[in-house]
Amino acid sequence: MKDLPKVFPSPIDHEIDNLQRTYMSSKNEVFVKQNISNVTLNDIDKLLNNRNHIYKTKVKITLKNNSVKVIDLVSRSDKYLISINNEKVLIDDILKIETI
Repeated sequence: MKDLPKVFPSPIDHEIDNLQRTYMSSKNEVFVKQNISNVTLNDIDKLLNNRNHIYKTKVKITLKNNSVKVIDLVSRSDKYLISINNEKVLIDDILKIETI
């Protein structure tokens, strides 16, 4: 077998935080927004495209403020989940969603 060159890994001297998004403006200010939501649009689409979802699906939603909501999920828009009672839940505020 041929001798391969040795690889030198650079040391990591700082804490890595991959859960942050950084926004820069023209004023050289840096804004950091934490993205702690575990729910993606694909997860919600899987619930809505499930064979068991005919008109509505009863779901339990855990929000960022640790409150829990139980709603009858009908649809979603770009930013909101829509319940059968026309209640809107912001998707960015959802930490966890599960069917009941």
